[in-house]
Amino acid sequence: MEMRRRAQTTPKAELTPDERADHCIAWINAYCKLLGDRGQGVIPFKLFPYQEEFIRSFWLYRENIILKARQLGMTETVAAIAVYCAITFPAWTIIILSKDQDAANEVLSKCRIAYDYLPDDVKVPVINPNITSTLKLTNRSRIIPKPTSPGAGRSFNAQVLILDEMAHMMWSDIVYTAASPAARSGGNKIVALSTANGAGNFFARQWDLAINGEGMHPTFLPWHVRPGRDQAWYEGATRGYSSWQIAQELPTTPEEAFILSGRPRFDIAALDTILAQCTDPIRTMWNGDLEIWAEPTEMGRYVIGADTAEGLLKGDYSAAVVMDYHTGLDVATLHNHATPQEFATQLATLGAFYNNAYLAVERNTPGPAVLLALMSIQDYPNLYAHMDYDATGATERYGYPTNSRTKAILIDALGETFTQLRPWRNRATIREARTYIRNENGSTEASGNNHDDIVMAAAICEQARLFAPPAAELVSLADQLGVSAHTVDDRYGVDGMNDPYGANPYAGNADGPGWTTDSRY
Repeated sequence: MEMRRRAQTTPKAELTPDERADHCIAWINAYCKLLGDRGQGVIPFKLFPYQEEFIRSFWLYRENIILKARQLGMTETVAAIAVYCAITFPAWTIIILSKDQDAANEVLSKCRIAYDYLPDDVKVPVINPNITSTLKLTNRSRIIPKPTSPGAGRSFNAQVLILDEMAHMMWSDIVYTAASPAARSGGNKIVALSTANGAGNFFARQWDLAINGEGMHPTFLPWHVRPGRDQAWYEGATRGYSSWQIAQELPTTPEEAFILSGRPRFDIAALDTILAQCTDPIRTMWNGDLEIWAEPTEMGRYVIGADTAEGLLKGDYSAAVVMDYHTGLDVATLHNHATPQEFATQLATLGAFYNNAYLAVERNTPGPAVLLALMSIQDYPNLYAHMDYDATGATERYGYPTNSRTKAILIDALGETFTQLRPWRNRATIREARTYIRNENGSTEASGNNHDDIVMAAAICEQARLFAPPAAELVSLADQLGVSAHTVDDRYGVDGMNDPYGANPYAGNADGPGWTTDSRY
């Protein structure tokens, strides 16, 4: 009765944000109903403390971002806020953007329950009861649910913009960029709420900005914020869940939510173990693009996997990973925005430095340009060739083809190295692997705006290592004669490389690959 009295008697205009929050909370508690989540049917909406706290944030801040666990009643809360605004403020537009039409309809159904069960003396009539796709009132206020599309929200001047499950939306960055100026134009409200969906997507980046004091006001709602949830409840609720499902649906911390959610393709616990053992390179070259963890040994055998890109500054990176053939340890990584021709030159030099390493280059565009330069300009002597099969028979072609079938083979083999806790030296490889996800259709890729160039180069390298043709062990002239390869001749400054008849006559000096006097690198 007291809540109803406060909802009725508190003035509706010229309130401070705190006063408006008090009135909104009292109004929802007094009048709104929702569909119970335990099969009770329609029940009175009695706000939990964390829901009341969010309502206060809604009125105190123009923009709010909420990272949440599931089943906390937050969609019902924003639906009740939307109805409150539509009833209280004439000519307000509340836009609710959802990941698809079904999700948009579900949010509207929660708005309709909150509206339909209002007392008649509180309710503002709808313009046309037969229209169920929106909620349009005679005071010219309206609640409009929409699925996301690149143009969603662009044509509306919304007083409240709600982005429901933003981390799971397609085009969330485009939608937010298009819709937010209209919502901000009159000092209006934006709410982005979502469970996590991996790191690196637009929602995750907005969260990072928020917790660093930029952009929206952040609120994190863990699984245990709802009264009645204890450890026994958590263990029962998560029984049978994989680690990524637990992190996405019922996170304990924001870090857990973003790092582990989003259907990671690789074993995160294994990656964390490997990451802890990664080391700094012993040196870098080519303006930092090339990192070296181990120099080539005289009789060493090496493999390179290369993932190609077009060389655009804002596009994907080109990447190459060098492995020791025998141990599978990564010994060097090249990562940059080189053009295909530049990348071919770098690969040829890097391959020569590592004893004419067996070089596997991704064949997909722009891979053919890199392969052509390696063959016709660089005359590289040790290129990987893949056997292609079709109705006419088998054909051997240079380069590794990346398609839905071969990519799955690549990623499976790379994942096996992580599961077996094989050491990796480069932290960047493991960090990319931690944000590499499996999509609902079974395809795999980097999550959000993250990159997977080093991961793909490592996967190609591992595949080439597994299927490299047998090679006779190389024996240098010095070994055959039983003399030391360490002579006073300092032309070949890399330790063990100064026998001109050894396995690597290409090292120019102690600085590494001999072409590094080229000012471009």
